[in-house]
Amino acid sequence: MFFPVFEMPWLGDRWLIGSMAILHVLINHAAAIGGSLMLVALEHRGRKLGDERWDVLAYRLAFVYFVLVTTVGALTGVGIWFTTMVAEPAGIGTMLRIFFWGWFAEWLVFVLEVVMVMAYFLSWKVMRPQTHLKLGYAYAISSAATMAIITGILSSMLTPGHWLIHHGFWDGFLNPSYPPQLLLRSGLALGLGAGLSMLLSRWLAPEDLRAEASRFLARFLLASVPLAAIGGAWYLAVLPDQVRDLIPTALMTTQFAPYVQDSYLANGLIAVAVLAVGFWALKRHKPLPTAAVFVPFLALVMLLGQFERVREFVRKPYLIPGYLYANGIRVDAVPELNKTGVLAQAPYAAVHTVTPANRLLAGREVYRLECAECHTIGGLNDLRAKTAGKSPEAIDGFVAHLHDIHPFMPPFVGTDAERQALAAYLSSLSTPVAKTTERAHGG
Repeated sequence: MFFPVFEMPWLGDRWLIGSMAILHVLINHAAAIGGSLMLVALEHRGRKLGDERWDVLAYRLAFVYFVLVTTVGALTGVGIWFTTMVAEPAGIGTMLRIFFWGWFAEWLVFVLEVVMVMAYFLSWKVMRPQTHLKLGYAYAISSAATMAIITGILSSMLTPGHWLIHHGFWDGFLNPSYPPQLLLRSGLALGLGAGLSMLLSRWLAPEDLRAEASRFLARFLLASVPLAAIGGAWYLAVLPDQVRDLIPTALMTTQFAPYVQDSYLANGLIAVAVLAVGFWALKRHKPLPTAAVFVPFLALVMLLGQFERVREFVRKPYLIPGYLYANGIRVDAVPELNKTGVLAQAPYAAVHTVTPANRLLAGREVYRLECAECHTIGGLNDLRAKTAGKSPEAIDGFVAHLHDIHPFMPPFVGTDAERQALAAYLSSLSTPVAKTTERAHGG
């Protein structure tokens, strides 16, 4: 509210941040964390057996992971910071104040990780084998360390624990959902790394090694399932009841929430499919069909994406439960804002009070301050479609009880005049006058 409001047309701020974050997490889990472990395991096996074919496979995979980590992984990591700073400045600013030294340590470890992957790949042909293998272990450890630090910070956004009372760094970092989420992510990273390596080895492994490499990597794939399952069950167990109640909506949206049991069944079938492919690879003396190898990797990608969506959604209506709402308004500021109004406290708003002459413009500014974080006009999660044909009075009544009707949405904050201006603006969105007003004011 105290920062300029950024709006991403059609896509929306939430999907802008989410798409960037999920792509980064996928690369990080599959290529950096899980992938680094697969590279070290393959190289170690080659050294142990004295078989250069394993070294050839590890080197070819290292090239792919080196490119992914240093380009897509690094760029999307920076992209997360950029998108959150422009779209959620209050949220990212709060997280920086709470966890400054954690972010600083993660940045140092991330730089170390990038240096390690460069050194590991580029020194492959020139470094002594045993020294190079030790460098590989260091790279794998640095990759895992980034996840360990970030998970502590991210998990506090859902279960801040004693931080709400003491406001200490370790109170927030060592929160109740940190250990289970770290275990769950470790299982997913191991499975994604093994699945991607199995898939790529279909083309990158020497032909006479493909079946044996598939059997070797399948062991890691099988190990990932119980790790992820235990972490997931533990994670659900530590979530507060009000958070757990939002999981059906997070999984299937409000329209399909009644079918949440089907979603749970689908996740169980995914786990069974991953195990089936892993055991099939162990028993088979020929390379698996490409389609069969693709199944577990795609399944784990879907699980990771689903987890990220659920993790982000179930903390609603908050960014940090009990402290900061998803639209950047602090919980303890609500009583004062309800008296003075949000427009009066927003330095970058086009108007700072509601008058009969500026009512629609004031309503648009209130929308930008309180709604634009999750909604768009004419795009994804479109408020124009949701309010079409409704009168200002009907919308005003709905907004007044918004949080009671949809607990995952923040309550309206501001004066009655601001709420009524918002209702008038939303009601007018489908009229030619509203469209002209939007164009005139940058909509």
